[in-house]
Amino acid sequence: MDKKSETETVTMQLDEIGNLGHIGDEDHDDPEGIQKRKKSQRQFLFFAAVAVLILILASALLFRAHDRAVKVEINTVHLKLTTLEMGVSRLEQEVNELRQSVSAQKESETRANPKIDALSKRMDRLENKIAAIAPVTQAPKPTPVKTTPQTKEKYHEVRRGETLFRISKDYGLSLEQLCRLNQITPDTPIHPGQKLLVSPK
Repeated sequence: MDKKSETETVTMQLDEIGNLGHIGDEDHDDPEGIQKRKKSQRQFLFFAAVAVLILILASALLFRAHDRAVKVEINTVHLKLTTLEMGVSRLEQEVNELRQSVSAQKESETRANPKIDALSKRMDRLENKIAAIAPVTQAPKPTPVKTTPQTKEKYHEVRRGETLFRISKDYGLSLEQLCRLNQITPDTPIHPGQKLLVSPK
């Protein structure tokens, strides 16, 4: 660029700055422009204040709505907890009742065991008496005497609930034969573990 064009551009820029200065001076001189500018600033401030108030109200409403939703959720959780507590207490009551019934049943079983033993003993005695009476009413058939070589003695171990009559029938003996072999009477009580001779010597 040559010096002439540079000076022209500088003078143009200075002219523009001077025009801006004049515009500012004109605004200072023109009271209507100043009032319009103040009025527009007031309107802007008013609308800005209104917008801020609307935002504050909206946020407060949203906060209240959120607060209500949180309260509703808390209430539902509290309700569920109370129902769960009630269910747990019912279960505890049922468990206690079951424990009591089980303990009562165990007690009744322990009470019943001696009675059962006494009844079984009485049954044994009755069966022995019936067996003693039976040979009198029904005469035993004479058994043929067989000449067999001597065999080893055979014993039977008495089990619970067995009677002399049952044992004699199991081995094909009469009650009298069984009693003779063991040197007892039909009324003699027998007990589990006792060994009885069931084969002749």
